[in-house]
Amino acid sequence: MGPPLIIVSVLAVLYAHYGELETLGRILSGIAAAAAGLLIAVVAKMAAPMFTKRWNSAPVIAILAFVAVAIMQWPLLYVFAVLAPISVTLALFKR
Repeated sequence: MGPPLIIVSVLAVLYAHYGELETLGRILSGIAAAAAGLLIAVVAKMAAPMFTKRWNSAPVIAILAFVAVAIMQWPLLYVFAVLAPISVTLALFKR
């Protein structure tokens, strides 16, 4: 845990010192876009088996959670409080 903390601390100090540079802002926005693209690719790769196997309730719950949080912008806590018991119940009945 020590080395990552040191690296992030050094980067924070460097950003505090050179944060106003326009070039640095452009570089960081490019890095953020690349990180977002990688995150989407990893999520798609991890979710693909869930959707390609036989159809069950898991994809429906995932789509409902995505729509509720990302599109409807409902609080994650409330969405989780509703969908978690539904998901567990569906999983128990599946057995």
